[in-house]
Amino acid sequence: MRTQRANTVPARAIQTTISTMAIFWLMPKRALVTVTWNSNAAPD
Repeated sequence: MRTQRANTVPARAIQTTISTMAIFWLMPKRALVTVTWNSNAAPD
């Protein structure tokens, strides 16, 4: 039982990371390029 409870936090963190990565991975390439372009073109 202690092992399962201890693994709850890392598992949740991994799930969140995978979900975040999935959002970026499923993002349209055009949107990703646009965001990158705007980021690079923005004056400092």
